[in-house]
Amino acid sequence: GGITVTADAVIGDRSNYVVVLSLAKDDGTPFEGLSATKDGKLNLMFGTEDVMVDGVRGAYGSSYFYDRDPSDNSIQFVRQISLVDSQSLVGKTMRVSLGDLRLLDDSGSVSTLADAGWKLKFKMDYEDSSIDLPAGQDIEVGSIKGQLREASLSSITLKLGYELDEAANVPEGPSGRMSDQMSARIDQLLDLGTVTLNMRDGTTVEVTDNGGGSFDDNSATSTTVEKSLFLPQAIDPTQVESVSLAGATIPVA
Repeated sequence: GGITVTADAVIGDRSNYVVVLSLAKDDGTPFEGLSATKDGKLNLMFGTEDVMVDGVRGAYGSSYFYDRDPSDNSIQFVRQISLVDSQSLVGKTMRVSLGDLRLLDDSGSVSTLADAGWKLKFKMDYEDSSIDLPAGQDIEVGSIKGQLREASLSSITLKLGYELDEAANVPEGPSGRMSDQMSARIDQLLDLGTVTLNMRDGTTVEVTDNGGGSFDDNSATSTTVEKSLFLPQAIDPTQVESVSLAGATIPVA
């Protein structure tokens, strides 16, 4: 379809990975008709998008497009994935299958920019940069008190496990649908708001939590939550002095 896809970067830790792909027009001209949100995400999508690692089951994530250099002939596609269970990714093969690059206009109409398909595969060879952080701090999430049970920081994510002193009690909605009450309760349990990385040079990196994660609702008295927050930029975790979240400050050794 006149577009070449290249894997630019594969960055991972023990539970998460980020893949960055570049899509370059073979004729050397820039992509036209694109618009971006305030955080730089482009109005593009693939008709089919399948990114899998051999032998890995149980994962969730998101993807988006951005333009690293509007003057050149390429755009970037980012895929962020968190694993539900602890599984080693290093050395396994990733398989990427993409089809039909599509443009969404302001009215919601979809047009096809490239009627084509792309397939890639490569080894997940990276070094886990995760640092385990001290836990046990009292926190407050959605006006519910709780305790931080585990935390780790890598170059791409902050992984957390915490227990809230209240049963999940998520209201049931219509079959196959999420009611407003159900959505609001899940947000209350999972949304940490803004998390701040306090760097050793005195600067800060703010991470906006979009409320994703998983929780165990089997207890009548508490809720256990596990979640990973992808950072807005890759960092060196050894240069972080502390992490501030949910009313607590966690030192980084």
